[in-house]
Amino acid sequence: MYNNYTEYREAWAKAETETPPVPLNIDLELASTCNLRCPFCFIPDPKFETFISQKADDGKPLRRLMPKDVAFKIIDEAFQIGVPALKFNWRGESTLHPHYSEIVEYARLKKRKIYPEDPRDPLASIEVRGFIELLANTNANCSGKSLGGLMATTKCMISLDSMVPETYVQMRVGGDLEKAKDTITTLAELGHPNLWVRRVLSKANQGEDFFALVKAQWGDAVKVSEHHCFDRNEKQSHEISGCDHDEFQHRRYCVYPSQRLVITSAGMAYPCCIDLHETMPVGDTRKQGLLEIWNGKPMQELRENLKTKNVKAWSETCRNCQSWMSYDAPQRNFVQDVELQKGGIA
Repeated sequence: MYNNYTEYREAWAKAETETPPVPLNIDLELASTCNLRCPFCFIPDPKFETFISQKADDGKPLRRLMPKDVAFKIIDEAFQIGVPALKFNWRGESTLHPHYSEIVEYARLKKRKIYPEDPRDPLASIEVRGFIELLANTNANCSGKSLGGLMATTKCMISLDSMVPETYVQMRVGGDLEKAKDTITTLAELGHPNLWVRRVLSKANQGEDFFALVKAQWGDAVKVSEHHCFDRNEKQSHEISGCDHDEFQHRRYCVYPSQRLVITSAGMAYPCCIDLHETMPVGDTRKQGLLEIWNGKPMQELRENLKTKNVKAWSETCRNCQSWMSYDAPQRNFVQDVELQKGGIA
């Protein structure tokens, strides 16, 4: 479907006007639980805690780990239909999964043939990775068992937020800065080719020269990015001034439903990573194929209602979207991990 990174990213950029024939990315929620309780995050929000403590339709807790065979099944199907990218997280810390490395390495071993010249000539084919991108997002407070999986990714994003111990413990509650730094150092020493360190820019860390401190520690072995905070815990306020997402006139088409699918640890499909309380189910991978879900009526109607700003048809999640991707604001430009050259976006 997509022969290389350039083709895949071009389709990603065009998705706002041309929905691709397959999801460009599938988020696999290997774990819907986390080992930290960052105050700007949804995890410690009492409403989310109440929701995730419920049972799913199979009678099992919503807070769970995705069974390994379910992960393999989705990876196999995604590979067969030509999905170019997988991301191994959603509402939790996926490295908590005891089979994290095995699952990511399973995806890494998928291979396919491309025919750069004559497709009729089998000798002209080249074997390449089955998935163009394999993405990890981790707080790096993980065990050594997960290092193999992190090394198997094509892009590994470490959510660090601060290099200052006093600030880190405020932002990454329950985390261990030295442990996170050790994980980054190990990945750098092992030669991860695309290692990123990121901060959520908030009131707590806006005065810190995060870029300089990260570069002083790891140099060119890592790339640095940062995002403006988008408070997702209603009892907290960590946004810095200038975060304008309160007025409807600033809304624009959120392209996520034309780029990706999110699969919960229970196997349900959702159109974006912001539907934290699972208000907009678009399919069930236990009963439907990925293409059936992608081209199904719920997804088509959602895209149309968002594009035409048919607000009456929007869910509460869409009306009160907690992602910069649906706002026409400068902060939107940093969602896709812009590599900083110096300083930051404060």
